Amino acid sequence: MRHADFGLVVGVDHYPRFRSLRGAVTDATSFHAWLCDADGGGVAPERARLVVSTPDPAAPLQDEIDEQLLAIVTEADALGGGRRLYFHFSGHGAASPAESGEDVALLLAKWSRSLARLALSSGGYRNTLGGMGLFEEIVISLDCCRTTNARAVGLPPTITHEPQTRPCATRTFIAHATEAGRSAFEVPDQDLWQGVFTRCLLGILQRSPNGISAADLKRALEYEISSSGQQAHVVNGLREDSMFGRHGVPPKVVISFDRAREHVRLRNGSRVVIAERDVGSEPWELALEAGLYKLEDTTGGALAFDHGGEAVSRVVF
Repeated sequence: MRHADFGLVVGVDHYPRFRSLRGAVTDATSFHAWLCDADGGGVAPERARLVVSTPDPAAPLQDEIDEQLLAIVTEADALGGGRRLYFHFSGHGAASPAESGEDVALLLAKWSRSLARLALSSGGYRNTLGGMGLFEEIVISLDCCRTTNARAVGLPPTITHEPQTRPCATRTFIAHATEAGRSAFEVPDQDLWQGVFTRCLLGILQRSPNGISAADLKRALEYEISSSGQQAHVVNGLREDSMFGRHGVPPKVVISFDRAREHVRLRNGSRVVIAERDVGSEPWELALEAGLYKLEDTTGGALAFDHGGEAVSRVVF
């Protein structure tokens, strides 16, 4: 079972050769903050990359984003794979009539009608990352327009990393701010601009302290955004038990003693002792990160168990 989560968040306000935005960087920094919050996405900060635009020099371009993505892929490979990869983009987007399906061109800082290939293909990135088999789940959220522009050409990633990890089946959750052919909007809140989609997304996540299922998040997004003049389009391919936000509190393990004698030690997957106590009649309750653990007692008895598949793991030792 894979346990580490990763994230790449991109926000582009500055388009010196096109129409600049006012809320995309705020969207990105706000989503990245939720992602790294122990009571939010629970992603370790060093595994959540944030890329935001600058006006001079105009950035980012594809190489900067792909460098960050390569670092994530390399680390996930070294860990034997990741549980979930988040990819969030806020900025301009467009759909080319030459492309079919759900593909969106995510326009980067130097994009213009004469430099129409300075964009990322959402479908190309989804397919490449999913094809690696490094992540059990890929969650893509795109706060951008999907209006048709014959000149918008999104490119696939330049990454050629060949994973050493045995591939797994990858499920995807893709949330578009709007339906195909439609615009997405940003709105002010006093002096702060933000995308309607990102504001709704974060609002739903932040008022769900115990987490929200992927199915419920899809329904909530599509319902709440419909009152704003746009309609979110969400494709949920995750399992029924897939949750958002449940990493805020590590899942609990309750250890009851039956055969164990005298003193008990608990080791993590790296065989480091992380807790110990004397055997007693009362259960031992601990909040632990998901992962593999091993119990050992003074007489040489041992029990290994996999923790994290349930909200509460119950172990008898």
